[in-house]
Amino acid sequence: YCEIKFPDRTLIDYQFYYPKESVFFKAPNRLHMLTSMGCPQHCTFCNNVPSAMERKSAEKVIDEMQHLYSIGSRSIHIMDDNFNVNEKYLHEIYGWQLNPLPDKSE
Repeated sequence: YCEIKFPDRTLIDYQFYYPKESVFFKAPNRLHMLTSMGCPQHCTFCNNVPSAMERKSAEKVIDEMQHLYSIGSRSIHIMDDNFNVNEKYLHEIYGWQLNPLPDKSE
């Protein structure tokens, strides 16, 4: 999974896919992404089958976030159930977020 490239989203006109109405909160041009596959937990309330968890490197996650920004997304919905489980991994990603790309629409 870590070797899989992120989708070439330039092949689709995402203006048709951005939510027209607020889903959970107001977020302009939201697109989604996955940073991992699998789940090592054994929660009794969940329908995920426990398996080895594989993550994209923080560098690949940041590259994909920058790609989403370059095609007009200003909000990213991370779909992972366990995105916030590894604190070191979060710091690697959010360290980049401390100096985000400027909003060119302003």
